[in-house]
Amino acid sequence: MHYQPSGDDGWQIAQTMASTMTLSGVFLAATTYRFKVRALYGSASARRVGPFSETVSSVIAKDLIPPQAPTDLSAIAGHGSISLRWKNPSDPDLLGIDVYEATSDDRATAVAIARVSANAFTRAGLAPSVTRYYWLRAVDDSGNVGPWSQATGVGATTLPALVDGKDGQNGTNGVDGKPGRDGIDGRPGRDG
Repeated sequence: MHYQPSGDDGWQIAQTMASTMTLSGVFLAATTYRFKVRALYGSASARRVGPFSETVSSVIAKDLIPPQAPTDLSAIAGHGSISLRWKNPSDPDLLGIDVYEATSDDRATAVAIARVSANAFTRAGLAPSVTRYYWLRAVDDSGNVGPWSQATGVGATTLPALVDGKDGQNGTNGVDGKPGRDGIDGRPGRDG
């Protein structure tokens, strides 16, 4: 069997010994393809080729089935960041996961902030002590968008800003040649 997208000059070839053939994963959706077949006969050393059949055309249907939702979304807070992890759906045509974020647990206000092909994402550049909520949606190669990962947002609050600690107290000096006592988180005392 020979096949090509309409308007293409080259033909792709697929061979079979059966009277029917199924090809998958090689065609573009919503594209017209042309097909023609011919028989090969004779022994391997004296192979002969028959004439081509009449060329027929067919439109490959567009995939309209959306991917399943990602599951098990979790959020872990860090300093200026929130790390997300989840399980991707098993759809074979999965393109990626769209990550949505909102400042409140209101999905209607969530905006897409990233598309990732992995099962994790770290939202960096956040201020200390801010809360964000997250939802996910899977997208497939045909542009179909799946359902939301969950109804309510998975939230996390970034860790507070780091502050410098106070200096420790100095140690006390020793008396009459005895060693001094060390300070509390400070410098040791001098010997007397």
